[in-house]
Amino acid sequence: MKSIKKKVPITLAVLSLAGVLLVLDSLPDSSLPVTTGVPAAQVVTVLPSSPAKRQLSVSTVGITQSRWQTELKATTNGNLTEFNTDIEPGSLIEKGDFLAQIDPTHIAAEVEQAKSHLASTRLKLERENHEQTVAKKILPQNVSSAFARREPQVAAAAAEVHHAEQALASVRQRLIESRVAAPFDAVILKRFASPAQHVESGTPLYIIASSHSVDIEVSLSKRLWQRLGGKIEPSQISVVDRDNNTWPVKLRYIAPEFDAATRQRQLVLAVENPFQQPKALLPLQQVKVIFNITPDAPVHRLPISVLTLDGAVWCVNGDNKLVLEPIIQLNEDGNEVWFQFNKEPERSRNIVKYPLLTMLPGSKVEPIYTNSNSANNSYANNSEESQ
Repeated sequence: MKSIKKKVPITLAVLSLAGVLLVLDSLPDSSLPVTTGVPAAQVVTVLPSSPAKRQLSVSTVGITQSRWQTELKATTNGNLTEFNTDIEPGSLIEKGDFLAQIDPTHIAAEVEQAKSHLASTRLKLERENHEQTVAKKILPQNVSSAFARREPQVAAAAAEVHHAEQALASVRQRLIESRVAAPFDAVILKRFASPAQHVESGTPLYIIASSHSVDIEVSLSKRLWQRLGGKIEPSQISVVDRDNNTWPVKLRYIAPEFDAATRQRQLVLAVENPFQQPKALLPLQQVKVIFNITPDAPVHRLPISVLTLDGAVWCVNGDNKLVLEPIIQLNEDGNEVWFQFNKEPERSRNIVKYPLLTMLPGSKVEPIYTNSNSANNSYANNSEESQ
């Protein structure tokens, strides 16, 4: 009895399914329409764009560096008997300004000793010359040897005199250098010496750098170098420090080789008289380096949304078909992009504003053009502005 009750629902379900199939089978074929024909063209938003000559501002970061940074060291041993207490880090000094005096007593004694040695070697040379003269008169020329004629003895004595003269010149130079003076117009970066300090030869006293110029080292990536057109015009470069002060610069040099670590070109600029200004441009700080360039070919300036992930743009040709074109990206600020087309850069284009990953070259589209006048006027009005 229980098995019969279980089979009843199953039987009813089978009968219901069979009834549905019979109804569907009895429907006419026209009740199941089949879609035929060409699929609808994809709708895209298009920006008409005409290129124009525009000035661009490309910026990067540079690091200020001291010019001719030099470490002044003690050249002899002794106490600092005199010391210029007015010289502090940041002070500007001129060539020859006195900085410190190392006790010259010991080095002066060495000078006198070198003089005495020089006199002895000269006396020896005179003696050898005299003995050579006597030997030449006594000995026959065709029989006697060079040693008998005192030729090597005279040459050795002459060499000793020359050596003694050089030693005297060296110790005299050390005596001069015991008075520490500025070797060129400079700024004091660091001071290690203090009054009455005992110093050894090689002890650092000051670190100085040229006060006439500060260098700015700039690393140029391959992309930035291409944006600059592979050339640098000094008149188009400006430097802005962290206090928004603008500094005129000169092009010092472009390194003739790539940096070993970064594989980038190295550009070195120079700012003249950076310490004489009311606000000094100090070494070892970041500055913004701005290059104002005018590309040779006309430039398109459009919203950054026109770029694909690969850095190209989709255009719509006269037959309303998609064309993928490569570009040279010159600059972008997060909202807009400046670029040139690789081929026919002077020609106007209809550019897809919002490219999709599903787009294929040659696909038929239905373009919806934006207000080209307002769009192009917006870009044209700013065509001469720097970013």
